[in-house]
Amino acid sequence: MDSKKVGSFISELRKKKNMTQQELGNKLNVTNKAVSKWETGDGYPEITTIPALAEVLGVSTSELLNGEIKGKGMNDEKEVVKKFNINLKMINKLKEGNNTNRILFVITSAFLIGIFTCMLCDYLINKAFGWSLYPLGALLIIWLIIIPIFKLKKHRIIISFTVFALSVIPYLFLIEYIAGEKRWVMPLALPIAILSIIALYIVLYLFIYTQIRKLYVTAISFIIFGVGINIALGQIIGEFVNHQQNTSTFINVFLSIFIACIIVMFEYKRTRKSSE
Repeated sequence: MDSKKVGSFISELRKKKNMTQQELGNKLNVTNKAVSKWETGDGYPEITTIPALAEVLGVSTSELLNGEIKGKGMNDEKEVVKKFNINLKMINKLKEGNNTNRILFVITSAFLIGIFTCMLCDYLINKAFGWSLYPLGALLIIWLIIIPIFKLKKHRIIISFTVFALSVIPYLFLIEYIAGEKRWVMPLALPIAILSIIALYIVLYLFIYTQIRKLYVTAISFIIFGVGINIALGQIIGEFVNHQQNTSTFINVFLSIFIACIIVMFEYKRTRKSSE
């Protein structure tokens, strides 16, 4: 199916009807930008819009999809619609894959910015890497949990949970290393694990059982883990870690809110663009 040919055909028929793109769009309840994309071959009408579009332009559905009157190609209208639907699904699948890669690029870039900022501040203040390892570990765990949810199609929730479970133990040892003492690891392990698992279940529930867009849930995850859990952990381990922990908590909270805002703005802009 030649999108350029179909688009040119739509444009020709519209002009013969003395209609503007806006007027045609109003008849079909779509924007003039959508009509423009059809006519330039940059997009296809939705499958449910095709019969109404053909009726408005005064041609049959098969003629519309062939891009000519009494086309020599497919004569069976149902077959034409079926093949068009298959092509449309393939296009949407490719777009979804591209969108996923863009989303992961934005998330990964935000993580790298956050990690670099933490380590840079730590080094400039202390001339060494100390407390910055704490937010570094926290951000890394969140990233490892989120990536399978976007990239995998089967068992992604189980894999994410497994990654989380495997990350908790080394993360506790990381906290122990930062604190420089060993007497608090076991007393802290249980509350940290409970808080983290509860937070994870909340995030999983939002992903699986709600209609909230994935990127918005991702932003919520940053708030839950980067703000709520981070502050709670700061209170729990505050008596064991020196005053620099306050700096770490503040920076981690700030970066989590910052990253969440970036993700929300990106998704909002992407949603508006796709609705045009």
